[in-house]
Amino acid sequence: MFLLRPDVWQSLTGALPMWLRSWTGHGLQRWRTRKQPPIMVFVSDAANLNQTLLQHRGQSLQLLLSSSLSLQWLGDMPAKEKLKANELQAWLRQQWAPYHGDAVQGWPLAVWREATLVGGCALTGLRLPQVLQAAAAEGVRLHAMQPWWAAIGPWVLLQAPELSQAEQAHLVLVEADVVTCLLCQQGRLRQIMTRRLVAPTLQALADVLEQIKHQQLDADPDPDVERVPLPTWVAGFGLQPGDSSVLAPAQCVGDVSVSTPLLPLVSLAASPRWKQSGMSPQPALYFIAPAPRHAAWVWLCLVLLLLGNGALGSHWLSQREALQQAQTSQQAQLQRNAALTQQLRAQSSGTVEGASQAARGRTAPTAPSKEAAAVERAARQAAWRLAQEWRAHWQQVLLPLEQVSTEVGAVGWLALEHVAAQGELRLSGATLSQETMLGAVRVLSEQPGWSRVILTRITPPGGSAVGGNLAGAGGPQTSWSFDLTARVQHMGLVAMSQGVSGETQP
Repeated sequence: MFLLRPDVWQSLTGALPMWLRSWTGHGLQRWRTRKQPPIMVFVSDAANLNQTLLQHRGQSLQLLLSSSLSLQWLGDMPAKEKLKANELQAWLRQQWAPYHGDAVQGWPLAVWREATLVGGCALTGLRLPQVLQAAAAEGVRLHAMQPWWAAIGPWVLLQAPELSQAEQAHLVLVEADVVTCLLCQQGRLRQIMTRRLVAPTLQALADVLEQIKHQQLDADPDPDVERVPLPTWVAGFGLQPGDSSVLAPAQCVGDVSVSTPLLPLVSLAASPRWKQSGMSPQPALYFIAPAPRHAAWVWLCLVLLLLGNGALGSHWLSQREALQQAQTSQQAQLQRNAALTQQLRAQSSGTVEGASQAARGRTAPTAPSKEAAAVERAARQAAWRLAQEWRAHWQQVLLPLEQVSTEVGAVGWLALEHVAAQGELRLSGATLSQETMLGAVRVLSEQPGWSRVILTRITPPGGSAVGGNLAGAGGPQTSWSFDLTARVQHMGLVAMSQGVSGETQP
């Protein structure tokens, strides 16, 4: 037996509680991290990402990436083309390839499609595998990662109901010196443009808004219709303080001169106002999408399925063990029966030899010696024990035959034969009714040690003559005669076909 040394055992028992506390603490920390809502943070570049991960070590984050780290695209695709996600990404890479070359093949893509409108966003300023590796090193769980304008756009639509109700309107999102202009039609994104300011000032933003207005007016296909500039809303952060009147007639949602990034206070999916508005958060662009949360009944079904599988496996194992035990006990019983049969045969042969020697001793002219008398006495005792054992086995055969007449009616047993080589008992009988004959088969089948009770011959009344008188004093009558065979388990212990003359008890 393998035993640990006392010093090794003490070191293990001392380290085990510490390991359990550490593992339990980490498990609880991970569980708390998953249960808490993610923290939304703005990421402007790779250095800012590393600093953010270090500050929020062990927490769950939702990263909102600056537009300077991504490349946006929006265009039409024929409605008849039903493409899968990977095919849609390949199609978008083909649109960017003439302008950016082979670099587009390694960009992570976030794709969005609505009817014939297809939009995409490529992550160009960060490498996604390095982001995941850095987050894992700091123990940060990345709940989601998406462009800042895709997350803040629907939130601004919720803050300005007039923007979501307008037939067409511009939503300008400012991130310091980067401007993302969204053309919305009743809250739905229809066009996207990215501009860079010459300086992060209100005047530079006003110049870009003027350029967007003239571009929209020049693109009007009908020259006879009066050209009216589209209403414009501005939201964002990072501009230098100044006179906001230069942005008129554009309307500001919040203060664009704050240095803190504009972030949604809560997730749109959990906002009651967003549910009441009936709008969908388009475009849903994610480089890392939030993990789906399954309902409680899904987990309950999984638990019940696992429990049912375990119960079936346990039942199958118990049945298998019971079958193995039954086979083992049956083999042991067969071995015991074979050993007892050999012992009885040896005793019977010894008895015959002892009896013959005793007879020769009695016929001798001289008086038997003490040794001969002892041998004769032992032979008689062995013969008497063998006769008693055979008598007990015959009683086990004859008592069930008498019980048949007691339970189902009179049955005349005409012949009985035991085939020792096959372990089979053959019986012939006669009875007055067919019900009594079938009842005899049923009663014998129910007896302990009896099996395979089968009718091998049935002769109805009017057939061949059958001996026996079942009518009592009234004389012989016609009756049903039959033969049957049966296997009697206890008869396998003695070869019944061999006969030995009985002897009285000494």
